[in-house]
Amino acid sequence: IVAFIGQPLDIRNLWSKHLNDWKEIYLECDMSVCIKRDNKSLYANSNKVAKKSIIGIDDEFNAPTDAWLTINTEEKNPRETEMIAYNKIKNIQWLNNYKIILQKDEK
Repeated sequence: IVAFIGQPLDIRNLWSKHLNDWKEIYLECDMSVCIKRDNKSLYANSNKVAKKSIIGIDDEFNAPTDAWLTINTEEKNPRETEMIAYNKIKNIQWLNNYKIILQKDEK
């Protein structure tokens, strides 16, 4: 699992063609909600300081066109988001070859 935050859509499309069993998960969230949740002050004063390379503000963001899983995180809390992703990921066939450690509350 790798975070590819801000990678251009054409690069992600290229990877999906060349990587075996590529699964793209898109954690969708409106920019206004990202700004409200900003606990690192990344968006604060973004117009007053030099370019900080913030995706969606300074750099363009292209949403996936055909993600394997899309979760609207505006409507879900972090735990709900985690469980939706986990339940989808654990159904990937080749993962059956590996031991999946269940979380305490799933046992």
